[in-house]
Amino acid sequence: MFFSFNDNRGFYLLSAGACAKGRAALSDVAFFALLGLFALALLCLCVVILDDVRFVRRAYVFSTEKLKEDFTFVMLSDLHNKRYGKENGRLLRAILKEKPDAVLIAGDMLTAYKRRGDGRSVYGNALSLLRGLTDAHIPVYYAYG
Repeated sequence: MFFSFNDNRGFYLLSAGACAKGRAALSDVAFFALLGLFALALLCLCVVILDDVRFVRRAYVFSTEKLKEDFTFVMLSDLHNKRYGKENGRLLRAILKEKPDAVLIAGDMLTAYKRRGDGRSVYGNALSLLRGLTDAHIPVYYAYG
């Protein structure tokens, strides 16, 4: 990390406790380019972290004369064994709030997993969500992705 200051007699660059009078090792353009790259890397890190802890809700309405009553379905896809709150409580509450007639799972719920030390797969996050849905007596239809 570099720190710099100007005392009207010269420009000083501090690096690892040393003080050197003279021009900075980096030009202003290089400094701002490095600062921009650092900001971009920080932004990418924030996107990765936020994307890992959030889910997106989208609502679609379809109409047809072939159905005599209204139905509400929740479709889940590509959760990859992620966890949204303790035992997927946040996701489960969001699903129950919709009062669905059924939950449709379009696949990739169990594809990403960790292995225990004994080599067995751990699917706890996905299973806790499915357990919560079935405990609420919501039909669940699953298709491998």
